[in-house]
This record gives sequence, C-alpha cells and structure tokens, in this order.
Amino acid sequence: MTTAAPRSNETLERIKAAATKNAALEAKFVRTKRYDHVFEEILMLHEQRKAAAATGTLRKARGLALLAPTGSGKTRTLDVLFSELETLNGKSGRPGDRLILSVKVKTPANLKSVGVAILRELGCIGQESPKRRDTDSASDIWEVIHWQLQQQGVEILHLDEAQDLLESANVLQRRAVLSTLKTLTQNDQWPVCLVLSGTETLQVLLNEDPQLARRLNVIGIPALAYATDRKMLTSILTQFVEGARFETGGLDQDAFLPRLIAGSANRLGIFMELVIGAIVAATLDGSSKVELRHFAAAFERRTDCASAENPFLAEDWHKIDVWKLFAKAIDKPEPGRKPRRKKSDPPPDDP
Repeated sequence: MTTAAPRSNETLERIKAAATKNAALEAKFVRTKRYDHVFEEILMLHEQRKAAAATGTLRKARGLALLAPTGSGKTRTLDVLFSELETLNGKSGRPGDRLILSVKVKTPANLKSVGVAILRELGCIGQESPKRRDTDSASDIWEVIHWQLQQQGVEILHLDEAQDLLESANVLQRRAVLSTLKTLTQNDQWPVCLVLSGTETLQVLLNEDPQLARRLNVIGIPALAYATDRKMLTSILTQFVEGARFETGGLDQDAFLPRLIAGSANRLGIFMELVIGAIVAATLDGSSKVELRHFAAAFERRTDCASAENPFLAEDWHKIDVWKLFAKAIDKPEPGRKPRRKKSDPPPDDP
C-alpha cells in the first residue's frame, strides 16, 4: 500500500483563497436596467393594491409573469428584488413580518404538493411531518393557504419554476391549477398579487385561462446580444475582475466579449458564473491576470466538455451548441445510476 504525498501548504492556501473569493463574488449582485424594470413593475403592482385597499375598492389584484430561459438569472433577480421591497415597506422578510412569500415548485409537482410546500413555508406544517396533510384535498389545502396569507399579512405570492406545476398535468389538472391561482387574485377580503417565474413555456400554459392571463403583466428577459448589451457586460466583467484584484490579461474585449456571450448561451446568469469561475481558476493558478485559459477552465469545469467543444479554445466557437453542453452536464447521472429517461424517449426494452 502506497501513501499519497501530503498536499503542500501553498496548494491548500490557494484552494482556501479560491473558495473564499468564490463565496464573496457569488454574494455580489449587479443591478442592471433589466433589474430596475422588473423592480418598478412589481413595486407598481404592490402600490396599486395598497391604494385600492386604502379606498375600500380592493377586490382583485394584478400579478406578474417573469419569463426567461434557465440560466438567465430570474431567481437571483427576484430574491434580491423581494428583499429590497420588504425593506422598503419596513418588513424583515421573516415569518410573521413579511409581505412576500416565495416558494420554488419542485418536480414532480401538483396542486397538493405545492400547497403543502406553501403551508410549510407559512409555518403551518413542521419540517418533520411533511405528510401531515396527505388526507386533505387540494381545495382544502388552498383554502387554508388563502386564509393563512391573510392572517400573516402576505400580499405577494411568488412561485418559482411555475411551469413545472402545469407541464406534466393533463387538461383537467391544468384547469384546476389555473382556476386555483386565479381565485387567489380575486377575493373581497384578501386578493393576492401573484408572481410567477419560469421558462417561456409558462406563457403558453397560462394562455389556457384567458382571465388569469389578462391579470398578469408579462416581462420577458431577452437573450444577451453583443450589439445591445456590450456596455453592460463590459462593466460587469471589469467590476468583477478588478474588484477581485486581477487584471484582464490583455484580453481584447471587443474580440473576447462575443465569445464569452456565446459561451454563456446568451444568458446573464451563466455569464456571471463563467466570470466568477474564471477568477477562481486564476486564483488556483496563482496568476495575477484572468486570461482566456481561465475561462476555458471554468467552462470545462461546468460542462466536462472536450477541448474541441470548448468555446474558449475552439476556433469555430460560434458553431458550438453551448446550451446542449450545459444541458448534458445537468442531466449527467451520478456514478452507478442510469440517465433520466425523458418523456420523448422510447420506453426501455423488457429484460
């Protein structure tokens, strides 16, 4: 039996420094015009609700659907936005002292499972007893939800990845979901502002109930484009690299930025991940500059791709289907486990 050589103190210190830097960079949030637009829209919806309540005319509440592909930064944007809105209204955001309740829809999802998750967030079900309401009907659960939202003063309900509540449902189930959500927004005692975030598929599903669709203002987060986003992305890249006390390694940003946009699948959330990943790679490398090779390392770490598929190494980088690589990495099975079968895949052969 051989004994592995001990890690050098220098290697351990670099790993610690990289981990610390990664945590600090991930905690940063860059406010953009896109953020301001979404914030102002939700602020307006909330202020309209308050004004109607003050005049005794509150019967319905409008809501918002925020649509963008996975990796665009929707969830992070709304997390920061909701925290700012709570503070603006003198709330802590903690149970019993918040305006907003945010719940992520986890697959497989249905009205009942999402309802139970909401009740758990409201403190009505202990984490240790998730099956406590198994005998309750979905309508009973949502009736309790509406009452609890009023009792706790929650005025905005956010469902993240909301398309997952509808995509796998049949026609009757989708109608029930849409009807339940619509009921939350219209109530003489406590109408709730509904915020739904998800992929573009969500818009198609919401259109199955025209009444609900009309009550939701829609904001789509456009894909990144060099022509329109060059200034914003250059600013973000410079802020993060120089803020971490690195140089940009002589990168010609006019030539490099289109490659970075393509490497992020034109999605702002992934763009930020790759910038942070490159800074971490430079820290591990002991370099004083963030260079192209560090972005290549960050992309490889994220996707486990071959060099020929890496947009930061390949000459024909613009021809690479980057999102396919990201999706492949996300769907990669754990060792010893079979890949997940998609609905479009044929069933496995019988043994």
